[in-house]
Amino acid sequence: MLSPFNYFKIIKNKVLTKQEINEMITLDLNKGAAFTLDLEKEFPTLNSVQGTMVWHSTEKLDLDFFLVQLDAAGKIHAASDVVYFNNKFNSNKSVSVPFDSKDNDIPEDFIINLNEVPEQYKSIAVFSFLFKAVENKQTLGMITKGNFILKDSETGENVVSYNLADYVSDTSLHIGNFVRTDKGWTFEPEGVSSTMQVNDVINFYA
Repeated sequence: MLSPFNYFKIIKNKVLTKQEINEMITLDLNKGAAFTLDLEKEFPTLNSVQGTMVWHSTEKLDLDFFLVQLDAAGKIHAASDVVYFNNKFNSNKSVSVPFDSKDNDIPEDFIINLNEVPEQYKSIAVFSFLFKAVENKQTLGMITKGNFILKDSETGENVVSYNLADYVSDTSLHIGNFVRTDKGWTFEPEGVSSTMQVNDVINFYA
């Protein structure tokens, strides 16, 4: 699956037409490792997964998960297809970001009940963005230590975990993708960083 961050490097200087701008989907952002893990094969009873991002920094950083639910063509059709801090649940609550951590050392989580994800969604792209990074002059390079952990949310057993690299001047991270197959779900880590903004990413999939 092509990460929008890689695509953005190619087309970031493209001038958009008025029609392209009008057709964009915009989210409300105001706040109040190279492997594929076959979840069905390795964990045949796995029904629910929890992703956790933990970070440490000398700066006050606010990282947020964005889960983009995609159809068979890799597209979204409305802002409601994206689960994040202002839309904490999808239509049947099978995908959620239940708590918005706004500070260091307090984990940010998402939960996906894989067997209940609506059939029209064939993949879920997982991103993390540094909130108000430009305004606060912050980057992921300010993280002194960070980890992403994916686990069975029913038993607490780790499915996969890996360290987050130091991405220096970037402000967002494409963590990976959950992909539906005829046998279950796979998780494909990406680990690609960018300075791409949230709504630019969303419109890559629109």
